[in-house]
Amino acid sequence: MVRRRDGELHGVARHWNADGTHTVAEATGPAFRYMTALVDRVATDDDRKRLLDLLVGIATRDGSPAAVHRLKLIHASLPGDAANPAEHLAEHGAEGACHEVLTSLADAVPTWTRLAAHRRARFRRRAVTLLAAAPGAAAADALRDRLTTEPKRKIRAAILLGLALHDTDPQTRQALRPHLSGDDPLLRFCAALTWVRQHHTPAADGVRVLVDALRGDLVPTGYGSLFLGEEPLTDVTTALALLPAEGDPLTDPQRTVIRAIAESANVWTFNVDLFEVLDRNGLPIHPDELLALAGAGSVS
Repeated sequence: MVRRRDGELHGVARHWNADGTHTVAEATGPAFRYMTALVDRVATDDDRKRLLDLLVGIATRDGSPAAVHRLKLIHASLPGDAANPAEHLAEHGAEGACHEVLTSLADAVPTWTRLAAHRRARFRRRAVTLLAAAPGAAAADALRDRLTTEPKRKIRAAILLGLALHDTDPQTRQALRPHLSGDDPLLRFCAALTWVRQHHTPAADGVRVLVDALRGDLVPTGYGSLFLGEEPLTDVTTALALLPAEGDPLTDPQRTVIRAIAESANVWTFNVDLFEVLDRNGLPIHPDELLALAGAGSVS
């Protein structure tokens, strides 16, 4: 049934825009809950994989961790006595149907947890992504538990990256810590991104790894193939979230980040988002001016 109708369900779930992005349709909420209920009822593994791909695409806005993070923050701000949760989301700039998507994800955490331990890696990989997108402590607990037993390094990397979409807490800090100094570049990179994104301290522990990536001393091979991973040099600019408000003094880790960006030939050549990120943080968009701000000399 899913094989014959997954294209139809795809259309019900999303409206595609001319620029290739999509808008969550009003019917997405009930459609998503219906498809979630089908996961354990489809006839073949191929059907289950196709269905999970569709669920992952909707839940992550086609692999956008920033969009997932924003939606989860809006959803978490929902008052307990809200009469119309969908209206609350709409008032905050999100499609109202996202409320049922998020509640369906949370309700299905036992399903995602079970699939995260499946013998087939293709199901585990998709399940940990759905656990990352799902709101609530139970989903975060399931990710941390799976991190300790998952045999595939890329799935462990996906878990490390996915933990950034959950609340900052001591348990996640403890789970990330050993990977910051591990031997695997991909795991170090993913752990460092989450460390910085969740503002764990000391910040320098994560910044050091990201700076190594900017300088080319650390190459996280395979990062771009993760559901929630994009271009490493683009994502590493997450470190700029450490920058203080205008007028505040720069800390040593912040100076290190600015200096590394200014001195990295690759980041200026390939990172199409760099100018926007620098401008958004009130920073100059020329390497020499960045070095001056960091208290260093010219790159020329």
